[in-house]
Amino acid sequence: MPALTLNQMFGKNVDTESIFPADEYYVMSIDLADFQNLADGGDIDNDLGISNLANFGNDVLDNSNGIGIFYAIMLLIMQNQASGKDDDPEQKMYIAESGVSIVNFGNRQGQLERRFTVSIFSDGNFGNTADIDGI
Repeated sequence: MPALTLNQMFGKNVDTESIFPADEYYVMSIDLADFQNLADGGDIDNDLGISNLANFGNDVLDNSNGIGIFYAIMLLIMQNQASGKDDDPEQKMYIAESGVSIVNFGNRQGQLERRFTVSIFSDGNFGNTADIDGI
């Protein structure tokens, strides 16, 4: 399985465009409809996608649902990645579910905490944070 494509990470309608190549100005756009459930024409399986695109879109316009977009991207990556983190060296990122628990303290009491482990693989120097070009 080769490295994940933009479509596998951001949805089937992701679009990239070079606006001013001389100025190195590039734009990438995603289509929120891709974050709907498969049954509704989106790309998210297991009925984990957006169920009401209009409401979700209005929340995004109000700048109140960025986390939903981030989570949708994580779900797309997880459903399209290799089955194990060591199965494909071409994939430079692997996201694994790390459990769910009920928070029993502080201001989040009663909320569910869903944990994920994100692994980034690079050929960079050990001990340093990998720069984007090294991934």
